[in-house]
Amino acid sequence: MTYYLNIPNKFSNIYNNLAEYNNASLFKLNSDKTSFSLEVEAPGFNKNNLSLEIKEADGVEYISIEGERAGKKYKRDLITPHNSDLTSLKASITDGILILTIPLKTNSSLKKIKLD
Repeated sequence: MTYYLNIPNKFSNIYNNLAEYNNASLFKLNSDKTSFSLEVEAPGFNKNNLSLEIKEADGVEYISIEGERAGKKYKRDLITPHNSDLTSLKASITDGILILTIPLKTNSSLKKIKLD
């Protein structure tokens, strides 16, 4: 399933800060039962001037994106769903398109509870 998300600036400036475009963030989100991927246009960025790091705050893991281009520093944090397996995150950037592929944790630890 593919979703295109148009997020107004007041909620997220990632697209404007990475790409210096107009008033909205455009993400392409693909998902299935085992993973999801997020594509973000990032013109002018490449693997040499953009970095990703998995961080944690208050028990919540998130992806921190940092970069520098034309003397300007950029930093954005992306919180993912609680069932994301960030230890298996794969990231690539090609032709100014940042692609994050994040597997989902299995539900093997979940079990049904019978009510008495």
